Amino acid sequence: MFDVEEAAAVKRRIFDKPMENFLRSSKPAAAGGDTMSNAFEVGGFSFNGEASDDKVIAEVISRIVRRIVEMSPTELDLYRYVMEEADRMSDEGEFEKSVLKEAGIKPLEYEGEIEKAQKYSNNRAALDYINDDVSPDLEDMFGEDQASKIRAKIFRLFVGLNSTVVNEIRKKYAVQYANNCTQNGHYGFAEKWDDVINSIP
Repeated sequence: MFDVEEAAAVKRRIFDKPMENFLRSSKPAAAGGDTMSNAFEVGGFSFNGEASDDKVIAEVISRIVRRIVEMSPTELDLYRYVMEEADRMSDEGEFEKSVLKEAGIKPLEYEGEIEKAQKYSNNRAALDYINDDVSPDLEDMFGEDQASKIRAKIFRLFVGLNSTVVNEIRKKYAVQYANNCTQNGHYGFAEKWDDVINSIP
């Protein structure tokens, strides 16, 4: 098992790059084409302005990412969020898949991670928040397709701002899985994990 970092230690390593660099994307369309009101809520936060405005969406994404950080105080919490979101996006549309490709996370790392959710029920606060609070609000406002794209942008910002931490954790888990495969005589899988390890910056 891995050492657990204290919440403060993890948070100190977060948000070390300008947030604006990770907020590039096209403006999402409102569900049904209607103009949206100037006050709305997403994930328990209140926002002012047109919900279809790029700057307002960027504020929504930024606020949700910070909340995810607060709800992910340990390495395992961060790992569960990243891998389950990656697994989900791999079954979504082209935009979501492009965000996943941009993140550089390999299928061997994330495939089947959602199926393990129950095993890690104590390390899914951020995922429960996204699934139960954020996504329903986004879907109500934008429709399912655009909501999924915004959720992918949340993932992209989180991974981008936390790239050093995320890559360290990915490598740590990949090394463990490679070692487990070697110890159990699964040398083919060990080699695949070695390839993943070598691909992580």
